[in-house]
Amino acid sequence: MFLWGLPLITIPVVIHLFHRRRQHSIGWGAMQFLMEAASLRRRFWQLSSILLMLLRIVAIMLFIFALARPLLKANWLGGAGPRDVILVFDTSMSTSCAQGQETRFDELLTQAEKLIGQLNDSDMLRVLLASSAPQWLTPAATSMDGDSKRQIIEQLRRLKPSLGSAEMVRCLWQAADADSANERATRVIAVLTDGQSYGWQAESQQAWEAFHDNLDALAMSAVVEVKLLDGLDRDLTNLSVESVSASRSFVALAEPIVLTVYIANRGDVATAPTLVSWFDGEDPIGVTSLSALEPGQTTTASIEYAFETPGIHEAICKLDRPDDLSMDNTGSLIVQVVETIPILVVDGRSESRRMGRETGFLLAALGLAGTDDQFAWKAAFAPIVVNASEPSWTDQLDEVDCVLLTNVSSLAPEAMEQLSSFVVRGGGLWIVLGDQLDQTWFNEALYLQGNGLAPLALDSPAGQADDFEKAVLIHPPTEQHPAIKLLADTERLDIDKARIYRRHRFVRSDDGSVAVLLRTVDGEPLVVENNLGRGRVIVQAIPLSIEWSNLPLCQSFVVMVNEYLSYLVEPTRSRWNLNPAEPLKVSLPLDYPSQLAEVRTPSGDSTEILPVVGEHSCTWRYYRTFWPGRYTLTLKSDDKAQRQVPFQVCRDTEESDLTSLTEEQIDTLAKVGGLKFVLAPLAEVHGDVSLASTEPLWPWLLVTLLMIMLLELLLSGQISRRGLKAGPPVQMDAAAASEWPN
Repeated sequence: MFLWGLPLITIPVVIHLFHRRRQHSIGWGAMQFLMEAASLRRRFWQLSSILLMLLRIVAIMLFIFALARPLLKANWLGGAGPRDVILVFDTSMSTSCAQGQETRFDELLTQAEKLIGQLNDSDMLRVLLASSAPQWLTPAATSMDGDSKRQIIEQLRRLKPSLGSAEMVRCLWQAADADSANERATRVIAVLTDGQSYGWQAESQQAWEAFHDNLDALAMSAVVEVKLLDGLDRDLTNLSVESVSASRSFVALAEPIVLTVYIANRGDVATAPTLVSWFDGEDPIGVTSLSALEPGQTTTASIEYAFETPGIHEAICKLDRPDDLSMDNTGSLIVQVVETIPILVVDGRSESRRMGRETGFLLAALGLAGTDDQFAWKAAFAPIVVNASEPSWTDQLDEVDCVLLTNVSSLAPEAMEQLSSFVVRGGGLWIVLGDQLDQTWFNEALYLQGNGLAPLALDSPAGQADDFEKAVLIHPPTEQHPAIKLLADTERLDIDKARIYRRHRFVRSDDGSVAVLLRTVDGEPLVVENNLGRGRVIVQAIPLSIEWSNLPLCQSFVVMVNEYLSYLVEPTRSRWNLNPAEPLKVSLPLDYPSQLAEVRTPSGDSTEILPVVGEHSCTWRYYRTFWPGRYTLTLKSDDKAQRQVPFQVCRDTEESDLTSLTEEQIDTLAKVGGLKFVLAPLAEVHGDVSLASTEPLWPWLLVTLLMIMLLELLLSGQISRRGLKAGPPVQMDAAAASEWPN
């Protein structure tokens, strides 16, 4: 913009011409005697005036160019100039693939050491680790002298492959947006990767176009060079543990739980039969067999186990046959083993403890025959039975994880308010309707025009309790809802044999916004679900007694009761098995002695966190769960470990796919993303992008301007003094005086 001022250089020319026009010649007789003597001096004065004009023109030009702040290519001055180098180093799980006696990760380390050794003293280097979330190994740019090179190489040698996937778009974007280490330097993003196709997401052209636009918009010149390892010229063997699951997230002491592992053949060749070993931490618990798998096939293996001690257990399974990618041969799952889970049963009948009524069947389903007698088996749920007419039963809400309302006619507004607050903060509520229900109260207080605890309003009941001939059947559930998935197994359970004689009818919702857990064969909802805050609500249209149905006499009744309760109390349990970026959380009572906790990540780093103190508990949260693997939260008191809580962040199973980038994908990334796939990163680049940095020229222009202005002042001063200086007197002889006019 300042170059538009270049026409100002005409000002000295105009001034020079203006002064020439002011010099008028006046002829007089004696001038002819002076012309020859002054001709040489006049020519010198004319040259001085022209030189002064030129100096002024050059001064104005230098001033305008200095304001424009021009830059000069550093290689024009005899060097490549400084470079701001960001090394993006792939640490994803696929780099652990075997390659002879070493791994692909070892080869990447060799390439990194070679690249760092080629850097000049004027270069600056940072290292960004590419995994599920980009992480700076060296966040500050470092000048590449001998000691700095050795330190960074030692840091790289201490690295190991992670369980994560290399999200290259995200990693390169962070590298491009990093603060500049030197405004005069050229940014070079050098990527060292094994070339696995999954992490590059070449099909996401919109994301790569956005990255390319961002790269072009940088204030400094930048280029991305990618070095791919050579492809593997052999067939790979790779059995992958995709995931491990359990029949429920928590279990009672000595209660059997089914652990299931999902396994896929991600390799190029068929695998032979092998074994899967199971462990409770470090203690072996059993072995299951695995059949041969063709490439692309999947299978499962299960084991039933009962944990003998309470607490948090890590169930681990390992494939006994090694292959080319060993890191995905192991899977784990965190299981919580509890002694008791307190629940509150609010009964609408005062005599309901005897068998034949709702609470009696409920206690039997939990393994409790009555107040004192016990069956050989009992669930982890410890019911506290109160009558709905007791005014103080809501005082116990802070002590339980779930509330059951069995055949309650109505509740006081104060009790409803406390019950709603209990659900909002994570408590479970199971409303079992019966013959004592006040339908008007249900619709006005529980449904509350769709804003209450119940998701649907009630219509008049259907059927007669004593008309056994007109009973309706329950349709076996087909959805994979965690509360009903076991009930769908009609080969082992008899939910399809249950007969319902009388039931409350829900006003059906045709928009599908309400989750229906059980229906009749006619499609009428029997059990519906609602979510309020962090809590869950289940509303059941038939009681837990045999007055309206034979459901309590079916085998599936015990499963239904325990599955519903497990599902309802789940929000009150901490989640131990997380997806990446899900926060880990531990809540303990306010009087717990520890206030300081330390989180140890899969990479071995540790971070201290403080709790958030609430009304009812202290909660520790940690949000940086970007990397798959095992996290451990250690609660401390007086710098001593009081309690260790493990968490497991699952990995992306597609990282086990070792398919390399194709030539077509490479061309797409080069054209759309502006990447350069090279054999030797940091070598001189040919083409439209130059790695030579730029040097500012304007400081030198200012120095030259000062010198020109000084010369201009000296010359103009000399010319001014000459104009004011008196010439020598003229001596005239008698002959000349006689010719002087009178």
